[in-house]
Amino acid sequence: MTAVLEAKRVVSGYGEVEILHGVSLTLNENEIVAVIGPNGAGKSTLLKAVFGLVSVRGGSIHLMGRDITNLSPDRIVQSGMSYVPQTENVFPSLTINENLEMGGFVRRDGLSPKMVDSIFEKIAEINRGGAAILLVEQNAREALSFSNRAYVLAMGENRFEGEAKGMLDNEEVGRLYLGA
Repeated sequence: MTAVLEAKRVVSGYGEVEILHGVSLTLNENEIVAVIGPNGAGKSTLLKAVFGLVSVRGGSIHLMGRDITNLSPDRIVQSGMSYVPQTENVFPSLTINENLEMGGFVRRDGLSPKMVDSIFEKIAEINRGGAAILLVEQNAREALSFSNRAYVLAMGENRFEGEAKGMLDNEEVGRLYLGA
C-alpha cells in the first residue's frame, strides 16, 4: 500500500509545553485510520501539527512522500489535504457533506445519535470516493468499528496501534479506553 500521510516521531506542543513526544502514524490510500485516546492524550495537537497549525519541533510529516513538516496550512491545502476540526463554527447553511468538503467545523451541541450516524455515513461515502481519512473521534468504540486501522495515544505517545476491529477485542484497550 502507498502511504498518503506519514508522521514520524513528531514532537510538538504549545509555547514551552511539549504535548507530543515522538508520535508516529501512517495513513495509506483508501484507508480510514482512527486516532483515539483520553482527553489530553495529544490527539488534537497531532492533527494541528500535521496540518501546520502548531510547529513540529522534532520528527517529520510527509504527504504522498513529500515533506510538509511545518509548511503553512494554505500550502498544505494546496497539496490536497483538508482539516475538519471538532468544535464550533459549522457553516449552518451548508449540508454535512459540504461542510466536510469545505473543511468546515462540526458543532458539539445538538448532535443527536441520528446525526452522528449521518456524519459517519458521509465520511464512508467520501472514503469510497477514494479519499484516505484520518479520524479523531471521542466515541472510541464507534471509531474503531468504523475504521480499518487505529492508533491509541496516551500522554503524548503511541500506546497501541493495529487493526481497528482487533482493538475492540483487546482487553487492555477495552479497560482503559472503551469503558469495558
